Amino acid sequence: GGTCVCVLKDGSVFGEMAAVCKNPAVARRTATVRAKTLCDCRVTYREDLLTLMGRFKEDSAVLEAEVERRLDDLREKGKLPQKKEWWRLDAGAGNGDPDPDKSSGLV
Repeated sequence: GGTCVCVLKDGSVFGEMAAVCKNPAVARRTATVRAKTLCDCRVTYREDLLTLMGRFKEDSAVLEAEVERRLDDLREKGKLPQKKEWWRLDAGAGNGDPDPDKSSGLV
């Protein structure tokens, strides 16, 4: 059962929102993934991903752009408040405050 939200293709990524976003409103699981055919799934743990993002800035920018696109999509659907920049990685991240208006979403 359920509703098909999208069909992923070779090289697609899923779960990155939960991996890079600290804010619980964004990082929570929102879908179940089911394969239609045989697929090769790889797991990257959050800490490892954040380390790699720190080392590979161009790749990090691509992932951050995708996160921003998905956040905009969630806002359009009314699942998140209108645009805030609280999810971006910055020097003030990690303050432990779950309020999306006060805390950074990455890290």
